[in-house]
Amino acid sequence: MITFGEFAGLLITDFLQARKIADTYSAALSQEYYVNPVLKGMPVPHYTIDEAEIDVPMKIMGVKK
Repeated sequence: MITFGEFAGLLITDFLQARKIADTYSAALSQEYYVNPVLKGMPVPHYTIDEAEIDVPMKIMGVKK
């Protein structure tokens, strides 16, 4: 069983890793657009998620004092 703090830390770490993967892919895609004469003048597609909701079932086993 993990603590809520550990869970929150893992969740944030996963979000940051996902952003890194997306940024790396965007950089590679940008290079592909640059060398393709048809795509060269077009912007690389990107998306922003302004808000997200995650439902996580939890069971509280105890509270530290």
